[in-house]
Amino acid sequence: MNIMPGDTIVVRHYSLLNVFRSAAIESADKSLFLKISREQSNAYFYAGDPIVLAIPGSENIRISGGRVLFYNQGEGTLQVQPDIRKVENDVRRYERTPVSHYADIRLSDTGKKYQVLVKDISYYGVMLFTKADLYNGQQMDVDVFLDRDIMSLKAEVVRNHQGAVHTEYGLKILHRGPLVFNYIQNYVRKSQEEFMNAFSRK
Repeated sequence: MNIMPGDTIVVRHYSLLNVFRSAAIESADKSLFLKISREQSNAYFYAGDPIVLAIPGSENIRISGGRVLFYNQGEGTLQVQPDIRKVENDVRRYERTPVSHYADIRLSDTGKKYQVLVKDISYYGVMLFTKADLYNGQQMDVDVFLDRDIMSLKAEVVRNHQGAVHTEYGLKILHRGPLVFNYIQNYVRKSQEEFMNAFSRK
């Protein structure tokens, strides 16, 4: 990562309503150390949390997903690991948009409800982080809590991977007409605009 100390990094985390600006302290060993402001210092950052980073590039801004590694509340420093995309392991057919949101799921077969974290979304799929035990083929209703709205959809587990903190579940969205597709399309556009606007603020 070609990031210099003092560079502005815009961050989204599910515990905060809006994206926020931070300052890069250093970049080392595929991780990034950020200094966050006092306004964000009371947020809840836990190891393994999904996070979104808007990182300056040579010609434009790169929006990347990532994970929280460590948070020092006393010093106001946040260590994160930006995602490194491995094309050979990316089996989703459509481009993923990194996000960091709460969601509620209700399993179709048992009716059980769980609170989960959403790491990314595409027009036809969602990745969830949870400690719940799900299985491939299991269907569920998903309510994703966006900034000021709720996106509801039905989905099915198609793959899973055991991570260090959570199990990562890839879901296929079971579309019912164009409503969900259009909702996702509008959300992706507004999310990208929010990052760009936050990055341009002085």
